[in-house]
Amino acid sequence: MPKKCIDIVKFQKVRQKDPLGCILVNLEIALKYYGESRYDEQELIKHTIGNALSFPNIPRLLNPILENHKIKFKSFRGNLRKLRRYFKKKVNKQIPILLAFNNPDGSAHTKTIICYENSHFHAYDPADGTIRDYSELEFENEIIPGDYHALFLKRKSKNRI
Repeated sequence: MPKKCIDIVKFQKVRQKDPLGCILVNLEIALKYYGESRYDEQELIKHTIGNALSFPNIPRLLNPILENHKIKFKSFRGNLRKLRRYFKKKVNKQIPILLAFNNPDGSAHTKTIICYENSHFHAYDPADGTIRDYSELEFENEIIPGDYHALFLKRKSKNRI
């Protein structure tokens, strides 16, 4: 299978500033991918202060300020096969995917899936500014097991409000 990627030319590698801002900096990167530069990690933090930063909460917190975009949350309880198919479909449509990975200390850390090739996924990590290639086994071992969560950002349809 040939390598499938989002438009890498449009993908800006922004480094994470706030230690708890991994979801927000990945959203900043996705917004910049779509040409929206008004919201950076610090600006998005202002809109989420006092709220738990979890994948299910982000759409509720940020969709009201992102008038031209919609953040979608998708949960895949215990089904890694469906999660991989979902990634491939979105990447084929040029949509970056945000995914929660496990940190060695057991906490979660968000990275952006930008490519896949055969059974490998490539993810950008804003904490260290690197793109890492994950084999199928590494991918399965490093994402949060049993309760797979993903976010993606897309432009709202012009026909919808």
